[in-house]
Amino acid sequence: MKKLLLVAVVAFGSFAAVNAQVDPCTPNPNYTPSSPTGAGIEDLPCARPNELYKASSTIVVPTEVTFGGSTVKLCSVRVDSISNWPLYTTPPLFAIFKSGTQYAPGAWVPINTANPSDRACVSISATFTAPYQDTIRVRGTAKVGASCPGFLDVSFDALNAGGIPVGFTVDPSCTYYVGVAEELSNNSFDVAQNYPNPVTGESQIVFNVPAAGKVNFRITSLVGSVISDRTIGANSGKNIIDINAGSFAPGVYMYSVTYNGSTITKRMIVK
Repeated sequence: MKKLLLVAVVAFGSFAAVNAQVDPCTPNPNYTPSSPTGAGIEDLPCARPNELYKASSTIVVPTEVTFGGSTVKLCSVRVDSISNWPLYTTPPLFAIFKSGTQYAPGAWVPINTANPSDRACVSISATFTAPYQDTIRVRGTAKVGASCPGFLDVSFDALNAGGIPVGFTVDPSCTYYVGVAEELSNNSFDVAQNYPNPVTGESQIVFNVPAAGKVNFRITSLVGSVISDRTIGANSGKNIIDINAGSFAPGVYMYSVTYNGSTITKRMIVK
């Protein structure tokens, strides 16, 4: 029981190596953990070697935990260290986002105790270089107390030696976005249809650019209302945009990717 709680608690800070090159994310409001405590982490999708990986994951944390035989409030959490990442070209970039705020390593992430649980999301950007099927090891600290802001810092390493494991896979046959039906041009700017489509939660868009640069990604409604608008740093070759449509109203949306003055627009259906 304690480990189920601790995995979600530490994960609120576990990926918080903040860097401006990661994309902002929003927690999926439809994700419901299956554990009896209400704690859980939405599955982190697999990655393909030597291709830019961008993904996000929703984390749900209960606001009360059992500690020392008593029920205490979990007021805030932070990350202390992360280890055992797959091989990569450059150190992975990470950010944790909660209520529109981005948190740096070692910073306390506040938890809203007004509700039975609270949630955040993690945005990740990296290029891994070799197959991997193991667990990322994270260590964290929680501030707990009978009331917040809490009075006791609790390390979880003693309760889970070696850090909290988070499963992750890097595999050439990863099917997270490989199911995209259309072939992308490898020599020019091109954008694939989002996959899956229709979408109820997570979806991805794969696009190709002939040279590294900035691209603009925008989602609008059919009447032109802007749902999302952001600038993304793209590597030469194939890139991935991760979409969380869990909070979108059902309907048809338009998404566009603009690179060097050229724009490609496609439709996305949300159920």
